[in-house]
Amino acid sequence: MFYDQFDMPHPGVQGLIDAEKKNFGAFESLVLPIGTRVAEGDRMSACMISEGWNCRSDVFGAPASGRNRRISPMMRLAIEDGRISEKRAQLDVGDIRRQFAH
Repeated sequence: MFYDQFDMPHPGVQGLIDAEKKNFGAFESLVLPIGTRVAEGDRMSACMISEGWNCRSDVFGAPASGRNRRISPMMRLAIEDGRISEKRAQLDVGDIRRQFAH
């Protein structure tokens, strides 16, 4: 099962892709470098800092601004048979709302 940043479940990889398209599509030149990674057994956590220009469409209820935005999610993954079987992401929604309010 895959979960978006608001912990809503999306069955299967296609479910996750469909759910995330709007968020990713709102940004131009979006980059998602992976920072710190910690793994133990079949579990992995990774910190990421995604950054891009919000100029294509609204995101998180705020209109496109044309400004650079930075979001720092923490991903938690479960691995089975060499594939990601579960993904959860947590982020600071308050930080995102502050950025998109300006």
